This record gives sequence, C-alpha cells and structure tokens, in this order.
Amino acid sequence: MFLAIIPTRPCLAAVAILLVSGCASAGFEADVTRFHQNYVPQTDIISIVATDPGLGQSLEFAAYANQLGDRLGKLGYKPATPGTQATIIAEFGYTQTSISGLQERKRSPINIGIGVGGGEGNFGLGGSVNFPVGNSQQRDNLTRVSTVTLRLKKAGASPVTVWEGRATSQGASGAAEYTLSAAMPKLLDALLDGFPGESGKTTQYKPTPTKK
Repeated sequence: MFLAIIPTRPCLAAVAILLVSGCASAGFEADVTRFHQNYVPQTDIISIVATDPGLGQSLEFAAYANQLGDRLGKLGYKPATPGTQATIIAEFGYTQTSISGLQERKRSPINIGIGVGGGEGNFGLGGSVNFPVGNSQQRDNLTRVSTVTLRLKKAGASPVTVWEGRATSQGASGAAEYTLSAAMPKLLDALLDGFPGESGKTTQYKPTPTKK
C-alpha cells in the first residue's frame, strides 16, 4: 500500500519562493568612451579648470579636481604651480541627475505538479497547484545617473583638443555607492583606466575586487 502525502499550500509556497528567489547584488559599473588621435601623454604641465565656470569656485569642485590631479600625476603629468606655464589644459566636468519612472512588478506564476504512479492494480495520484508570487502593483523607481567628462587641450592662442572622454554610471538612488561623492573616485578610475584607451569605443568598467 502506497501512502501519498499531499503538500499543503504553505509548503508549496515555500518551495516556490526557493525556486524564484536569488541573491545577486550588482556592483559598480561604468560605461566609458574616449576619443583621441593616437595621443601619447607626455610629461606635460597640466592645469585643471571647470567645464562649467559656475563650478570652478566651489569647494566640491576643488575636492574632485584634487582626486583627478592625483590620477593624472600617476600618468606622468605635473601640476601647474605659480610661476609655471601649463602646456595642457584639462577641462573637467561632472553631473548627477535622477530619472524617475513607474515600473510594474509582474506576477510570477508557479506550477508545481505532484504525482505518484504505478503499474496495473496500483494506486495513482496526480495534481498541480498554480498560484502567483509577487504582485502587480506599480512602484516609483528612481535611478541616479552620474557622469564625469574630461577634455585635454594643448595650451596656446588656439587650444587644440588632443583627448576627450566621459564615464557614466547609474544605480538605485538609495544605494550609498552611487552618491556623487562615493561614485567620483570610481568614475575617475574608469575614465582613465588604460589611458589613453581605444578611441571611439565604449567599454564597460568594473573595479577590480579588493583582496581580503
């Protein structure tokens, strides 16, 4: 004699949750695009200025410009000091905007079948349960988009652009790593990764995981 145990609805729900749940956290990513004409950086003296003159006098810009200057220094550039003439002008800018939109969370139908069978003269049992997981309500989804831009120009009466690039990241507005102050170091690393980079190509940058 076969003893068939039919799971109750709470049990089925627990199984369904295990089937559809997952724990994946997307880390920081940035899209990076650079343009240049076979530019080879030299040991130029560089001066960093704001693309938007309105930002140039802020303490925020000074802090971010210092972060950029540290990275340019590692590439061989020397900062302009009083009494020295810059040979490269670095026009640096950044923006952060929020995009709001409604997204619909759809129900996920789960079908679970239960069956016990046998040959002739034996007992057979079959069944299925169909119920939704989640809800179909709309929710307000806010995305934070951060962008940094940099243009390097040869100083002179008629400045000539020798390199330009931008790096953009986006993430949930509630994520601490996507605030501008937290994202800025990573965006600058992304922008200058493999400098000068391949011209005209957009690549995706992911920070190298730190070893514990």
